[in-house]
Amino acid sequence: MTDARWVEAPTRHYPAHRQRPIRHLGEWLVRRGLISRADLFVALDACYRHDCRVGDALVWLEILDRPAVEAEARRFACFCNPAGPAGPGGADKSTQCG
Repeated sequence: MTDARWVEAPTRHYPAHRQRPIRHLGEWLVRRGLISRADLFVALDACYRHDCRVGDALVWLEILDRPAVEAEARRFACFCNPAGPAGPGGADKSTQCG
């Protein structure tokens, strides 16, 4: 059984106009409401123990299914780089953002 204080990590409270920048897929999934912060911590623990990526851990733990993880990873890549996941001119039209 997990201690709830361990699962609920302390976070800073930012004003709405100064949201903390999203730099990781896991945080993106939490902010979009697809997983809880507790789910993210469980997946990150699995990543540490099994040397895998967070998306793979979420699928392996059956928190999200593979199509959902892949779709959100594409959205996250577009959010981080509006020119497209591979940058300007580096991706075909099917993976371009916009």
